[in-house]
Amino acid sequence: MSIRVASPQFVGRTAELARLEQLVRDAADDVPGFALIGGESGVGKSRLMDEFAARAREGGARVITGDCVDLGDAELPYAPLVGALRGITGAEVAQILPRGARELSALLPQFEAGDAGLGPSSLAQGRLFELLLALLGGLGAERPLVLVVEDAHWADPSTRDFLSFLIRNRRRERLVVAVTYRTDELHRRHPLRGFLAEADRTRAVARLTLERFTREELAEQLTGIMGHPPAPQLVEELMSRGEGNPFFTEELIAAGGDSAEGRLPEDIRDALMVRIESLSADAQAVLRVAAVAGPRVRHALLEVSAPLDRDALLGGVREAVAHHVLVQEHDDDVYRFRHALLREALVDDLLPGERGPLHAAVGRALAADPSLSASGRSVAAELAAHWWAAHDLPAAFTASAQAGEEAERMAAFAEANAHFERAAELWDAVSPEHRAGSPDRVELLRRGAEAAHLAGDSDRATALGKSALGLVDASSDPLVAAALHERIGRYLWVCGQQRDAIEELSRAVAVMPDDAPAVDRARVLGAEGHVLMLLGRGAESRDRCEQGLELARQAGAKLEECRICNSLGPALMMTGDRDAAITILEGSRQLAEELGDPEETTRAHINLAEVLDQVGRLDDAVEVSRAGVAAARRDGAPSVLPMLIGELAERLVRIGGWDEAEAILPEAMAPTTSWGVGRADALAALAQMQALRGDTADAERSLREVDQALREAVGSMWTAPTATARAEAAFWDGRPADAREVVIAELNRRQETDDSEVTYLAPLVAVGARAEAELAARARVTGETEALAEAVRRAGEMRDVGQSLITADPLPEAALLVEVATIEAARAEAAASAEDWAALAERWEDHGGAFQVAYCRWRAAELVLAGGGPRGEVPAMLTAAYRTAERLRAEPLRREIADLARRARVPLEAPVGDAADIGRNGSDGEASAAAEPSVADRIGLTARELDVLQLMAGGATNREIAAQLYISQKTVTVHITRILAKLDARTRVEAAGAAQRLGLLSSEPAGS
Repeated sequence: MSIRVASPQFVGRTAELARLEQLVRDAADDVPGFALIGGESGVGKSRLMDEFAARAREGGARVITGDCVDLGDAELPYAPLVGALRGITGAEVAQILPRGARELSALLPQFEAGDAGLGPSSLAQGRLFELLLALLGGLGAERPLVLVVEDAHWADPSTRDFLSFLIRNRRRERLVVAVTYRTDELHRRHPLRGFLAEADRTRAVARLTLERFTREELAEQLTGIMGHPPAPQLVEELMSRGEGNPFFTEELIAAGGDSAEGRLPEDIRDALMVRIESLSADAQAVLRVAAVAGPRVRHALLEVSAPLDRDALLGGVREAVAHHVLVQEHDDDVYRFRHALLREALVDDLLPGERGPLHAAVGRALAADPSLSASGRSVAAELAAHWWAAHDLPAAFTASAQAGEEAERMAAFAEANAHFERAAELWDAVSPEHRAGSPDRVELLRRGAEAAHLAGDSDRATALGKSALGLVDASSDPLVAAALHERIGRYLWVCGQQRDAIEELSRAVAVMPDDAPAVDRARVLGAEGHVLMLLGRGAESRDRCEQGLELARQAGAKLEECRICNSLGPALMMTGDRDAAITILEGSRQLAEELGDPEETTRAHINLAEVLDQVGRLDDAVEVSRAGVAAARRDGAPSVLPMLIGELAERLVRIGGWDEAEAILPEAMAPTTSWGVGRADALAALAQMQALRGDTADAERSLREVDQALREAVGSMWTAPTATARAEAAFWDGRPADAREVVIAELNRRQETDDSEVTYLAPLVAVGARAEAELAARARVTGETEALAEAVRRAGEMRDVGQSLITADPLPEAALLVEVATIEAARAEAAASAEDWAALAERWEDHGGAFQVAYCRWRAAELVLAGGGPRGEVPAMLTAAYRTAERLRAEPLRREIADLARRARVPLEAPVGDAADIGRNGSDGEASAAAEPSVADRIGLTARELDVLQLMAGGATNREIAAQLYISQKTVTVHITRILAKLDARTRVEAAGAAQRLGLLSSEPAGS
């Protein structure tokens, strides 16, 4: 009779179990939770999950469990999800997803495969993820759902991506996801490390690490196994050998007996094999076949594969189960190893001459009857692994090609890429007769490249595409060559290699024969037109797109028509045909919705919003952007959300919706599998807001990441927004000279063929002129005539560049920004008027630009006060500007407005924040009463005298002090006389020194 192996009593793990149970209680209150449970092999992760699952079920939760599968180099996509959802009925899924159920047919064996599958597309995986999230949410609608994913160190890329998606896109699902992994498997480059690092940044994720048992816990474990307290020397011996690892302890005592006199093996692997070798020859034969088959194996597969008759097989299986090596799954004909280490020890112990024939036997059985697989679905990936291990290369080639197609249908693109590459590598090792009926090598490489691109590895896609192109004779097969050039161009564009991309696309058009099918010619013309549009080459793009559109309509190719229209719209805008641009993009959006194509629906929203924005319909553009975000979420397109969110956030920043922008941007910050340029868009919008808020360091961090993403980008559409944000950050950080350098460097990169530059350069020249005006003002105060002349000259150049961008029918916002540059140039010459700034503020208010309105009002009030004119409208003007800056948390602008109000003794009318304090007390945000009198109070210095002292200590003359504080020179003289008396100083220098010693001077002069 065999000794009991596992303790029936759950030992230790009190804190970890309590944390997991709390997650279930939180899920019942609509707060989804995630737990990552790490620990070394055998430390008790699975036992903890078993206990947790049992308690969760007792509490009313529904528990589903799936295991990741180790198939070596082969990939079995979504293995734990397929396993977990195996018990979910088709009726349940159809009830939760009445419109999307058939799209899961490639993943879930409950459904019959149909033509409603996902198929290869850049948004297919996102759609699958949304469907799975909706399914899990629906399964937990009435009671919490617990999803356990075991052994994530073996997880396939698609499973890791889905788990990341679940964490990022949690809402109010009544869901708990518990994931276990081996910490001792995570070498430095293990792919799970990236997932864990990303998860660590999310508050919703609990990280639990299981430690080895203490001596007391080990004794408790042994008591449960043996049925009586262990001898002290046995505890010490097992603690020494197993070091508190629960599984190792179990195996050591099972191998050596339950007394200290029993011989304990020196090595844990020896202990595992001692137990197995103590079994009969039939049991060992069964276990070898089971180990090769995988972590789970059907009894029917053992019957076909094991070299035993029926009675011997049954006896061997019964013995393996009785000795706790195999465990029968509940209500199923499936066995699994009690611990993965048992299987690993068996596989490692196989001789080379044993391993191949065993894999071949399992492969033959699965090929003859796929239903023998414990996965319950197509077995191509399993067969590829078995035939490869059996060195049957022709069979491995066929299975790899089929596995690639299967993974492609499941939107498991990383796995599809691996299988197609394996098949392409085996091409030369397989005879032509064995390759018959399979895709040729060019097609395998092409599909591998597309799968890599869709998995987010466009560098690999480019390499594979070029390998395929190298096998094609363009003169004899121009259609294939043109198609490959077109796809390589797309991959290069996504990699940020824009010049190389357009060269490839031009080759695609050149190679395509004139008598080629209309739809093929339309595709390459549309692809080239698309990239030309993105490069700002509107006239060329329009020409290609119009040619392609005619061909697409001639062929009745609706999807190609939609794609081309989505590129033609912006090209029409660049070439001045605004109404046609809006019309064609509204049509493409409707067509994309009718076709149900999420990718083109996304592009239509992005491009229509951009055109509406440029023609001055900013509010309409915001609404279209919002609709695009909603459509992407509806259609399951998380990969394009960063771009959509970035576009929306950028417009919200401009109209003053900074809080909304701040709320939506985090969703776009998470790493994505494709459309990396979208993340750069979102970061650029964030950087612009950070710059205007004075968060200079954060803005620079965001911009460095944008620079990395767009390192090879060309054209003002891509580079100017980053330069503008960087210049804004420098300006509001008090570094106008740095802002100047950024603007000049960007203007020097201008491209003559850039038809989109007016939209993207107008903001740049506006901030450039502002920086020059500030430098001129500083030089005027310090008397640096050469610096003043240079700033005036450069400000004029900024104005001239801006005005050169404006056509007879200018884009509304671009025209306003150029007017900003024009007035700033006048400010550099000390020739700007308050009336000009006030009128510009009104026009910005009509257009919709909250920050710009506040800025213009501040400048207008400044000039009114400096000119000594009527001050009647100044309080209302400054109050409105202050309110806006405070609401936006635009701290640099708020400080400037508050400082102006304080220096000019202008009361801010509304009690918003510290505005009322400024008006009453003359201090920026300080309370009127303090617990202790200040040094200035004790000396008797007034707030105005402090202002004068600050400027005087900075070296300002009486005239300059008068100009800064909007008072007469005579009044300045009176204030200085009083200051000298109160500080007991005879000269201005003595007064400045005394003030410094007393701490009366701030770090910067007032009004700087």
